[in-house]
Amino acid sequence: MFSALELFWLKRKKPKGWIDGFSETNSLFIHIPKTAGTSISKVLYGEDPWHHTLDEYSYVSHKTLKKLYKFAIVRNPYDRLASTYKYSFEQAKSHPNTSVKFITRYPTFEEFVTDWVNEINVRSHYFLYPQCMYLGEEREKIKIDFIGKFEDLTNAYEVIAKKLDIKSELPVTNKSQNTIDARYTDKTAEIVYDAYQEDFTKLSYSKDSFRK
Repeated sequence: MFSALELFWLKRKKPKGWIDGFSETNSLFIHIPKTAGTSISKVLYGEDPWHHTLDEYSYVSHKTLKKLYKFAIVRNPYDRLASTYKYSFEQAKSHPNTSVKFITRYPTFEEFVTDWVNEINVRSHYFLYPQCMYLGEEREKIKIDFIGKFEDLTNAYEVIAKKLDIKSELPVTNKSQNTIDARYTDKTAEIVYDAYQEDFTKLSYSKDSFRK
């Protein structure tokens, strides 16, 4: 699949987002934030490639990229944003310089959504990117081979593990334990739907699937 020169370059240079596990399994995992990606990365590869869009792997030849088994896990946009809000407070405590610390300026989830969330702002920080942005916008001929749902994670993982011939079970890591309130109102749900409308439409999530 990889040419000898390409494989040598990838292993030697370790470009941004590339891990040895991708070469070893002929796969590419697009780790969208807050979709159980840490657990999946650890069990499949032993390390996390971090959060990079499909377009950011443009340094891999088009021919090779088409042949790699490309997969991702997606999540209900309402739940993903609420989880990110909670996560930002945990991160700010343990990593004071975290890039998501700005979210903690908003003492309530409602204030965060009302004052900050819009179509432009969510595309300004990788942790808030629309999920479709991670799945590729520029190279239209390159498609993700499998998109699993966070809401059906067990079955999604089984599909991936079978394809990569991985026998290990999926562990649970990076799960939030905080009790911060991040419920929705009709108003905040409407704002989030407008900001992430493409995700709702293309990833088949209902506009009414928020928790009050």
